Amino acid sequence: AHYIADDICVMQNGTIVERGLTKEVIAGPAHPYTKLLLGAVANPDNPRRSAEPL
Repeated sequence: AHYIADDICVMQNGTIVERGLTKEVIAGPAHPYTKLLLGAVANPDNPRRSAEPL
């Protein structure tokens, strides 16, 4: 994501719940919804870990 944008906003139900530098938000998400979204991303380095549906 940091290749696409310097800053990122995370929205939940049309409301911004977190925003900041992309690298910082991904490295240390503060909002529970951001953590949930990042936890649902498939990890190509660990094929056994599948993405959980939200």
